[in-house]
Order: sequence, then structure tokens, then C-alpha cells
Amino acid sequence: MWFLLFATLSTATAQVQLINGTIKLEIGLTSRCNDAHNFIHTFSPIYEKYRQFLEVDFVPWGRTRRLANGLDCQFGVQDCWANRVHRCVLSRLNDQDSVMKYMVCEFTRPLPAFSGSYSCVQKMGLRIVDVDYCVSTTGDALDREMEARAAEAMRVINFVPYLVINGVMERALSETARLGIVEVICSALAKDPSTGVMLEECLK
Repeated sequence: MWFLLFATLSTATAQVQLINGTIKLEIGLTSRCNDAHNFIHTFSPIYEKYRQFLEVDFVPWGRTRRLANGLDCQFGVQDCWANRVHRCVLSRLNDQDSVMKYMVCEFTRPLPAFSGSYSCVQKMGLRIVDVDYCVSTTGDALDREMEARAAEAMRVINFVPYLVINGVMERALSETARLGIVEVICSALAKDPSTGVMLEECLK
């Protein structure tokens, strides 16, 4: 098993590189997912160290299905509500650091939005009344946008969280990066002399 993981990790690290100085990460997730929780807390420290080389975009949709009478989410009604809160908040944050700070907050137990709390909204300095209005009304447009963005990635990768790296939508790459995101990022940065990043230092 370890040999297989090492082999797939080697393939992924060889595949990922900086494009115009950055690595683009699209991360698809859903509010109650334990794997998403684990990924966010593994990814956050490496983001803090090398944020200048990372372009991160979250797609809070996961395995949500659209039915005739509304949305059906993997972890029930609370999951649907929390994902909608996430979408509304992300649409109001203007910089990547704020986006990361917010998502780390929401994926820290007890998972505030999933638990019915707007505490992370308050932490980001947003007005609850504005976010609540979005959740109740204008969030429909955000639902459709995220649904469209997640559709192909979920068809191809079929796992939450999924990762699309530099536009490459592959199940093997997504899974390897999910399990070894630090190694994948560090390898890509170390391969590019312009970053000045040393692999050993990055992996510490």
C-alpha cells in the first residue's frame, strides 16, 4: 500500500508545476464532510507559508442533488443550509486570505454553519443580516453557479473533497493531492528556481 501511495505521489508531484508563478487549486467540498475537514486543516499551514504561489477557489456543493422540490445534500438539511451560507459568504469576501480564514473557521469543530451558527460570519466582519438575506433569497443564483462548476468534477473525480489543480481534472491526481497536498505543493515549488523554495525546508 505504501509503495502504491509513493508511486502515485511521485506521479502527481511530477505532473504539478507553477503556471505564471502560481498553482491554481479548485477545492470542491461540503460542510459536514470529515475528509474535507481533514484536508482543510492539512492544507492551511502550507497555505500560510506559501500563499503567494497559490490561487485557491472553493466550490461548496459536494454531492448535492437538485430535485423538483429543492436541493438534497449528502448530510441532510443542515448540510444544505451550511453550504448555502458558505456560498453567500465566499461571494462577499474580496481577498484570498479572508477566504482561507473563513473556511478554516467553518471547518473547525463544531462546524459553526452546519451547527446553525453565524459565528464565522461575525468573525469575518460581515453583517449577519446581509448574509441571511442571501441565504433566504439571492443565494439561488450562487446555487446554480456552484452546481454547474461542480458537475463535471464530481462526474470525473466522484469524491469529496475533490481537487482540480491547474485546470487538470483527474481522479488519480485529485486523490493523491488530497492525501499528500503538502508534498505535491512543496515539490512543485522546489522544482521552480524562481520560488527560492527548498524541498526539505518546505516539508518541515
